[in-house]
Amino acid sequence: MTDLETNSSPAVEDAPESGEVSKPNPLLAVYRQPLVWFWICLTACIVWWISLISMAILTANPVTLNRVQLSRADVIVVASLEFPETAMVDSVLRGEVEAGTSLTVRNLSDLSVTDAGPYILALSKLRSDRYEIVGGSLDMVDPIIYPATDEVVETVRTYLEKSPEADPE
Repeated sequence: MTDLETNSSPAVEDAPESGEVSKPNPLLAVYRQPLVWFWICLTACIVWWISLISMAILTANPVTLNRVQLSRADVIVVASLEFPETAMVDSVLRGEVEAGTSLTVRNLSDLSVTDAGPYILALSKLRSDRYEIVGGSLDMVDPIIYPATDEVVETVRTYLEKSPEADPE
């Protein structure tokens, strides 16, 4: 007997007794290719990044209302800003001011906004013709105003309906 006759291939040794040669599993052949794994991982990473970026864009920077500031305010209005010290009232959420009036706001020039708005202003009355933006619980920070989107205006209205008019202090 020659060496070739005694050394049979592994496929022949593992073959069933019926004489058939077993076929290799095609799925194992695909998973053994490193390039396929690379593309699967890359696709998963790209899908993950896209989902994270979309969540960041869609949920970034929600408006957070300072409830202490709103409760301290004598007047809460939706107004367009006319720099340096004037605000034109579009609508009134609380207080004795009429829509369409022009208010003089003392600390309006302290704001870091440059566009006219509209914004929600929580104001305290100084004199009959002058107001100032109410500070929150930290009076050392710049005055806070809020963009007057439908969602924020509705949130302020809901808060004002549920809260007492009195100062919390």
